[in-house]
Amino acid sequence: MNLISSATIRDVFAGGGEKIDPLDERAGVLMISRVFDRVSHRLVMQSKRVMHRGDTVRL
Repeated sequence: MNLISSATIRDVFAGGGEKIDPLDERAGVLMISRVFDRVSHRLVMQSKRVMHRGDTVRL
């Protein structure tokens, strides 16, 4: 599975420093090992940056 960056950034080039959502980019690879009703165990196998709560996972 791919872990996708979902952070918002400030656009310093367009002026005003307005917050924008950049295009999703691959930030790492993870493996889900056990799934329960309300939680799952996962292991980050590779990452390009620190992972944060709210990052999106795609198959």
